[in-house]
Amino acid sequence: MFIEKNHRVKIEDAEKGCFLRVTLKGKQTEIGRPKASRAVCIYRCNACFTDAIALDSFDCIPSKTLFVLSEYEGVYSLLYMLEDQGCSCSLSGREGKIFLDAEGEEDRPDKSYPVRAAYSVSGQNVYELISAAADILSRSFPRLKKRSEKRTSDFLGKLGFCTYNAFYENVTEQKILAVLDAAKSKGVQFGFLIVDSGWMQEKEEKLSAFDPDGRKFPAGFKEFSEKLRTDYGIEKLFIWHTFYGFWTGIEEKLGFPVQKQIFNEAYSTPSEMPAEYIGGINTAGEDFYPLNISGKVCQFPRSENLSEFYRSFYAALCLNGVKGAKVDAISWLELFGRGNGGQARIMDQYLRTIEKFGEDYFKGNLICCSSESVDFLLHSGDLSLIRVCKDYMPDNAATFGPHIYFAAINSLWLGEFFFCDYDMFQSGGRGGRMHAINRAVSGGPIYCSDNLETLDFSVLRALASRDGFVPVCDTYARPTERSLFVNVFTDKKLFMQFNELGDHYLMAVYNCSRENVG
Repeated sequence: MFIEKNHRVKIEDAEKGCFLRVTLKGKQTEIGRPKASRAVCIYRCNACFTDAIALDSFDCIPSKTLFVLSEYEGVYSLLYMLEDQGCSCSLSGREGKIFLDAEGEEDRPDKSYPVRAAYSVSGQNVYELISAAADILSRSFPRLKKRSEKRTSDFLGKLGFCTYNAFYENVTEQKILAVLDAAKSKGVQFGFLIVDSGWMQEKEEKLSAFDPDGRKFPAGFKEFSEKLRTDYGIEKLFIWHTFYGFWTGIEEKLGFPVQKQIFNEAYSTPSEMPAEYIGGINTAGEDFYPLNISGKVCQFPRSENLSEFYRSFYAALCLNGVKGAKVDAISWLELFGRGNGGQARIMDQYLRTIEKFGEDYFKGNLICCSSESVDFLLHSGDLSLIRVCKDYMPDNAATFGPHIYFAAINSLWLGEFFFCDYDMFQSGGRGGRMHAINRAVSGGPIYCSDNLETLDFSVLRALASRDGFVPVCDTYARPTERSLFVNVFTDKKLFMQFNELGDHYLMAVYNCSRENVG
């Protein structure tokens, strides 16, 4: 076990491994000392995402650590942080001590009471351990299901195109069709299109209508989706939105009673590791949401009106030819927990609602983005596709290696429960081929985000057949055993991951350092 526990930790045996029950003492409780030769920690770096760091000394363990893979004397140990009684648990460490941090239970923030804080299991085959842990956890939490129990998403198996890095907020129907025309002329067939941020009618970053901005999509989505199907063979049109509409919610003119809250900057400030761990790279982006909406008034449907909002929203989109959605900013939900029963409760309510109406109108075709948290994991139900990394940043080559590394390590934590999305990529430029290979072995969706200047058709043709089909690996890509504890920021070592496709194994090898990425 990663923790050499103290008296505050009680062991509850499971069929394999054990649960750790901790008697809390306020919001932070010392629970022991690390017992490991080396470890990799997955930790929340901001309100949306998790990063990972490999450690061989434990004077400092990142705050908000949610998952630990460690090794000691040839034995591997896994530690999954949990949520219990409304308390979401994470780890931190300093001066050789490990602390349990609890947040989210607003009714008793400082009282002493026991919570089932973590699950731990140890053994010599790390991949079998991860599979066994998923079995135990899925049987212990009714809203946590294994990937094998879920429907395969229509985002998989076809080459896709996403508008975000191609056009950002300046997306228009005309720009999209220009890229599709160029692809068609070069024999590249797309199977789905994601219209990302920029399509909405909005005011002050609040959704004001369910129809797209008429200046950008003059005929609306219904005619646009029909044109995609008849002229370009694209059967699936997907759109982007946040969990409550747009960046600061919805306008009252939509007709739904709203709750208003100020976005709390204290919870949204990134807490990335020190520069010596991440090479000085700001992998989140300097203007990263939600920092730029801190202090603004957010409006979202009241809990009693949430179902009606999603029913109306998704029904309107479905009627106009939309077949699915990319749902963003999901983990921000916990920032609005106070006054709504706590962060676990509001997360559960939203996820049940999104799951229900996503199934009713989109056959479950949803990508869950910015959702890397314990609350999301344990309340995710049948939601099957999660993005496991930060945004792809095509203009910053220093982020290419970290992007691949974080996605691979985060998949160790999440891949048994979800199909893993590594985000869009651009086919041209310095990182195009590297990211194309990475997506091909990921076991998740493959979609580019090129404009006319960045398209590299040789890369796209290598990924897909002429009808747009792309092979999907049998499971999620995992780091090889020798790469589990590689620190891509400080070690001069290659990073390797593998996957399976039928009777074959695939392996990808990367230089993930800041320099000479490839």
